[in-house]
Amino acid sequence: MSVIDCLSYNGEIDVLKVRLAEMHELVDTVVIVECPYTFSGNKKELRFPEDKKQLEDKYLNKIKYVVFDENDPDDDAWEREFKQKNSIFYRGVAKLMLFDDDYVVYSDLDEIPDSTTIRKYILAKSVSTVFQPHWFNFNIENYLGPWPGHTIWLYRYADMRQWLWFKGEEANIRNFPAKKAYPESGWHLSYFMPPEEILNKLSSYSHFNDLKDLYVKEQGISYVKNKIKAGGCLFNKFEKKVFSHPLPLYYVRQEQTS
Repeated sequence: MSVIDCLSYNGEIDVLKVRLAEMHELVDTVVIVECPYTFSGNKKELRFPEDKKQLEDKYLNKIKYVVFDENDPDDDAWEREFKQKNSIFYRGVAKLMLFDDDYVVYSDLDEIPDSTTIRKYILAKSVSTVFQPHWFNFNIENYLGPWPGHTIWLYRYADMRQWLWFKGEEANIRNFPAKKAYPESGWHLSYFMPPEEILNKLSSYSHFNDLKDLYVKEQGISYVKNKIKAGGCLFNKFEKKVFSHPLPLYYVRQEQTS
């Protein structure tokens, strides 16, 4: 039985290191898809070919990197996001020749699966399941509570293959029917990047025209720096809380060596 982790990439190399450290011992292959267009439609440089120089060979040996070089100028941001994320399966996973009893893990890059939980569900031969992660902004010291949604999927390949075949081009991997798991598991590491990169992300992703995003961009870099220093949510919706659950292995190992 094989286990595949898959995600899209847009330059979040520090968060990718956290995810690779967490999932390395569990997975056989990591599918990474990158597109030379942002969800908002802007042309961008592919970053993984350069960023991968920061990764250890043990991680690189498991990575299958796919470039999805398509952009319909008539698409809106959400249609671009839909197509780019679906390409993870049609351009990446589908070419791996998997068996029905294999498992596929999928989430946005910054939604880190808890490898201990994923392993437990796989060993129990679980049906396809979706998990609700803990939520952080800026750094691992700034906990905001549970992320308001179940966004880390563990697919049985047999379920996923049949569903994609049935739905065809209308399939949206984030609408895949799966059993919701409780309690929270995993870590959503939002905006774990320098202030300049945060502002760039707000102009790149599908929410780029939301009022909250427009407000932060209008306030500029000094506002973002102050929010990082003060803690809490970038958009002033949630305050910092005490976190009393296990951390990702990456941070556990940092504490052990410090």
